[in-house]
Amino acid sequence: FGDFCHRVGFEALRQFAASYQPRTSNKLRHRIGIKDEVYVRLKAIAAEQGKPMTELANVAIESYLKTLN
Repeated sequence: FGDFCHRVGFEALRQFAASYQPRTSNKLRHRIGIKDEVYVRLKAIAAEQGKPMTELANVAIESYLKTLN
């Protein structure tokens, strides 16, 4: 990092920091807790199906929520 700062120059870094606008993400990542047994089963099924655990969890939760309406 020091090498980079030396090459770019302190003034350029200061200007960048002063005008920096962080990107906003449209994706919010909420977290929930699940029982260890459920996590282990979800992980195994996701591996079997070659899908991300998040995808399977979303499908399962959406399916359950539809039954409540």
